[in-house]
Amino acid sequence: MKYWMFFLQFAIAGVATGLLAGCNKEPLEAGPDAGERVEIVSGIALPSPSVTADTKAPVSHIDDLQGKTLYFMRGDGYSLIQGVLYMSGSFGTQTIEATVGDSYAEVQDSRWLRFSPTQHYDIDVNKNTVMRGWYPEAVFSGKSPSLEWTFDGTQDIMISNWLAGNCSDKGINPPNHNFEFRHMLAQLQFYAYAEDGTAANQWGKLKSIVIQEQKSKCLFEDKNNNTYVITSQSTEDIPSNCTFSVPRDFTLTPSYGEITVPTITDNESNDYGAKMAGAVMIEPEQSGTIQLLITTQATGQPEVETSVEIFAGQADIEAGKAKKIYLKFLAGEVDVTLGAAAWTEISGTDMDVDLGTGSSASGN
Repeated sequence: MKYWMFFLQFAIAGVATGLLAGCNKEPLEAGPDAGERVEIVSGIALPSPSVTADTKAPVSHIDDLQGKTLYFMRGDGYSLIQGVLYMSGSFGTQTIEATVGDSYAEVQDSRWLRFSPTQHYDIDVNKNTVMRGWYPEAVFSGKSPSLEWTFDGTQDIMISNWLAGNCSDKGINPPNHNFEFRHMLAQLQFYAYAEDGTAANQWGKLKSIVIQEQKSKCLFEDKNNNTYVITSQSTEDIPSNCTFSVPRDFTLTPSYGEITVPTITDNESNDYGAKMAGAVMIEPEQSGTIQLLITTQATGQPEVETSVEIFAGQADIEAGKAKKIYLKFLAGEVDVTLGAAAWTEISGTDMDVDLGTGSSASGN
């Protein structure tokens, strides 16, 4: 009799445990063992092959991000009906960090994201979790929700799409769901060369390039009537621009100063034989002009400052795109032309503007 009572108590306890676990009985197929709860172990994806030469795709050099920290916001309890996410209320101000890990076998050109602290879906299958990421670290307010950065020309500001899911569909977990990041800034790459030897001697060395009166604060506010179309992998729900404010000068100090003279075979295809003097991240410009203040110094002479204008309206300086700025030093003036450029990561002693870790550009 005592044996059957014990067996009955054990069976009831087992059923109760199963009911409490809900959809969490299904084991997690990827990532570390999360026990009875379903862990959110997400991924970050590389771009599609359709990316053009002058476009910085969503984290196209993802191996450079490996081991880096990305930042995420999270909301819970939202409704996802036929792919449309209905959101309301505040997110609070908690920031979740994630480290970019190794590739995962199911999909090439993607990487794991490991959240810290560990994240889990709600145990209620009817309550969806939503997440969005950004880089670099920002001032986060959950009211809109909004993000704010102060930058000096070396930072690359990125924001991801929303992903939503629950413990049943695992809508935030790879391989079918990945975060993609869109760039909020544009990149300018500078190349300096002289018309001939006489001009090169006249100007001497390139000391600095100041991009004047650039906005140094970026405010991203998510105002989309609290309704979003959620797909497995899309950046369509990311507004393409921030609100920029607080003018300041961005100063770029070249890692080398020589203004070279092209050989007879040098042309735009090889940047007129010039090395890149440096690169800077700026607010996307659709109209007006960008003012440059260029400082040079010839041997035995004082420094000379020269003002140059870039007509932004003709240059298509757009978020997520890069432009080459060719500075051609003539006798007595500087000529400026622009060309399309692939978004550049520079390592070593120059700079890595994509990750904001370089030392060649700085604000003043």
